[in-house]
Amino acid sequence: MVLAFVLGSMLEVAARQSLLLFDGNVAGFVTRPISGGLLLMIVATIALLPVIKKLRDRRVAITEAVESGHPENAPELINEKGKK
Repeated sequence: MVLAFVLGSMLEVAARQSLLLFDGNVAGFVTRPISGGLLLMIVATIALLPVIKKLRDRRVAITEAVESGHPENAPELINEKGKK
């Protein structure tokens, strides 16, 4: 929690300095290659979270079916997990 307070104030100061450099234009944060790339990676990660969760649920369902000794039940378990 203390780390959040320290880094939060540092982030605020850095954001103000950047806005002063870009004359208040927020587009300056994404026109640079590194910042644009980081922003793209963050957006892609957030967009892919539901896909990752679905794949993880599918893997868990298949593992449960195999461990229960009935791998033929895997499709039903996958469908049950998808409905939750």
